[in-house]
Amino acid sequence: MTTILVVHLPTSRKFLLVGASTPGLAAVCDADGAMHWLPAEELKVLEYDGRPIERYRYMLEPTASAAPTPTSSEVWEDVPLEACPACETPVRPDTRECPSCGLTLILEQD
Repeated sequence: MTTILVVHLPTSRKFLLVGASTPGLAAVCDADGAMHWLPAEELKVLEYDGRPIERYRYMLEPTASAAPTPTSSEVWEDVPLEACPACETPVRPDTRECPSCGLTLILEQD
């Protein structure tokens, strides 16, 4: 089951996101399990499945340079992904810089 840790911005209280049914409202629970309805715009996601939300930035933001478009001779789906040694974000073996934490993965040679 997915866990999403959120912070209520006006109060700085942390909650687990349980769901949403009414547009603009989110169902959350506190440390005692008490349910609350809060305005969604007052919440910020801190963690997704125990990982800081920053680890997912590469999925949420456009990159500075677009990834190469695979041709018939380049099928990227068959290339196994590696983990960035700093943040464990999945990256292709030819990735020069981690899109999540910015770590240089391949050094340029002169």
